[in-house]
Amino acid sequence: MPHNKLMNTNQLISLLVIIAGLGLSAAGIGAYFRRKAMLRRAVHAEDVVTEVLPIRKEGAYVVNRERGGLKVEPKYSYRAVVRFETSNGRQFEVRANVSTRPAGWKPGERVDVIYDPDRPESARINQPVYLWFEVSMLVFFGLFFIGMGLLGIWLQS
Repeated sequence: MPHNKLMNTNQLISLLVIIAGLGLSAAGIGAYFRRKAMLRRAVHAEDVVTEVLPIRKEGAYVVNRERGGLKVEPKYSYRAVVRFETSNGRQFEVRANVSTRPAGWKPGERVDVIYDPDRPESARINQPVYLWFEVSMLVFFGLFFIGMGLLGIWLQS
């Protein structure tokens, strides 16, 4: 009897992992269609990067070679801040939704921004990583969870 109960518990955990994966995948697919709809309505605005924010990676360090030895420093990634003007003259500021290392932009660089005229505060930098990162991560982890749940069920059979 204890062996049977353990099998049922493992199968339940595998099933819950599959359900979580389905939820993540569904959220990713929904985000994909929302992003496509936004892109159909999108208006372009070219403006400049106003600043690049350093974001400290907690507990992460990088080793740099310097004259006299090695130097351990905190690790940072960088997030661009762009100020743009909508077609009706309103100004908005948007932070990139993805941070990069090294910095992808320098202050003063020109950037193509796209925004929904009904929601300009949700503007995005018009490059694939800034448009599709969240969608791809949701779908990837959803499929990963589904695969792990199915593997768990297969290993128990």
